[in-house]
Amino acid sequence: MSTNGPHKDTDLPKVMGGLEEEYEILSELGRGGTAVVYRARDLNLGREVAVKVIRSTYVEDEEAVARLVREARTVGQLQHPNIVMLYGTRRLDDNSLALIMQYVPGRPLKAVIRADGPLPFKMTSAVLDDIASALAYAHRQKIVHRDIKPENIYLDEQVEVARLADFGIARHWDKDAGITLPGMAIGTPTYMSPEQIDGARLDGRSDIYSLGIVGYEMLTGQQPWAGENLYSIIYKQKREQLPPLRQVRPGVPDELREAVEGALRKFPEERWQSADEFLACLRGVEYEATEEADEAEEPVPVSVDVEAGDRAPGEAADQEPVIDDDALTIRYRRPSAAELAAAADANDESHVWELDEREEEDTPSEPASQPWGTSTPAEEPQGTSGARVAGMALLAFA
Repeated sequence: MSTNGPHKDTDLPKVMGGLEEEYEILSELGRGGTAVVYRARDLNLGREVAVKVIRSTYVEDEEAVARLVREARTVGQLQHPNIVMLYGTRRLDDNSLALIMQYVPGRPLKAVIRADGPLPFKMTSAVLDDIASALAYAHRQKIVHRDIKPENIYLDEQVEVARLADFGIARHWDKDAGITLPGMAIGTPTYMSPEQIDGARLDGRSDIYSLGIVGYEMLTGQQPWAGENLYSIIYKQKREQLPPLRQVRPGVPDELREAVEGALRKFPEERWQSADEFLACLRGVEYEATEEADEAEEPVPVSVDVEAGDRAPGEAADQEPVIDDDALTIRYRRPSAAELAAAADANDESHVWELDEREEEDTPSEPASQPWGTSTPAEEPQGTSGARVAGMALLAFA
């Protein structure tokens, strides 16, 4: 994808028909399996916006359209400085929908980690504080994001604010039956909570676990379980603790370390019970529980039987791709305990899984000064490179 100047009209897909009078399309920002995002100029207000539309080949895909509609309804309820704003929607000539969203001039957190390695403690705390604040607000509306990961966190480097994006698979945990089929789980495996992997009923504590994984990755500069196959990741998410931060990144401030490690507890009842409780630890203040904060429900497991006759004993299934990039959201058949154990023991890649194509393309970047302030010498990570910045927006793919 490129942000090096506007595309010609001939480069734009026909699906954009109906926006010409209000918006000038400047460039394509990114695309995924079913959606594409453009940088555009609002001709009436003179500001830049991000326009998200269904790709032309998926206009007739009811599920893709339903997710975009659900994202519009969800984000439309959420007005918070750390959530990418929805300005409005437009109906296009082909009767599909366009989301007009806030344009964030900066980089996704994933690009920052890749370029700079382990991040300074001050920056890590600031990003976690911003995103936890966004989650605390969303959770008060009983909305669980379900896809917290570095690709969905954008660093507005003009004002040094982190913003949360992509509510395409978000769900209202009280009443939304959702689109996901029974017996399937949806999300990004590296960042999914154990209960999300199990296909359980989720609440805000699942997002807190995912945020803990993001915090761990910021501090270590490494994506957990990178390069391992799907079932191995699932097995370790449910059964293995990550190495202690004291071991992999000495010197992490106590409040930051305790906040991240407290979010990574495998059982929901043992981790932080709300984003507000996470924030209190991160900020080093005493947490005062409120009635709202005590309303979290225990996840209710969804019983799914794996048919023994799915595959004959010893029969090899299709080769499983290796997950080497977390910019991937999958929908998979839940494996049995025996399958998970076998995969983990041998790093087995012989299991069938269904892929919901959501791979995002890397975005070229341009040089810029280091954002989020300057690190103190004591916390400057090794191998930190100069910051690079590109105009980015809501690379949220349904």
